Amino acid sequence: MPPDLHELRDKAQLLLDELLKNEYAGLSGKVEVMHARTTGVQGDFGTYGHIAVVVMDSPEAAYDFKLLEKISSIIVNNVAGINRVVYDITQK
Repeated sequence: MPPDLHELRDKAQLLLDELLKNEYAGLSGKVEVMHARTTGVQGDFGTYGHIAVVVMDSPEAAYDFKLLEKISSIIVNNVAGINRVVYDITQK
């Protein structure tokens, strides 16, 4: 993983950890950043950024759409270079 992807992952992971610690005690998750990039729109501007993949430790979290929306918004709005968040709900 190139150094910039490590930085993006670390920033996104810190935000996820902080959110879960403060608002969803007992849950934990992991963020990975894909090499792939995607186009998007933020405000009035087009963006071209990486995709963050979030994996939650609790299967119930995959159906908590308020939580998923909050995670997505926080990461996309606070980590320049990430413009899309996807959730891995594959059974482990």
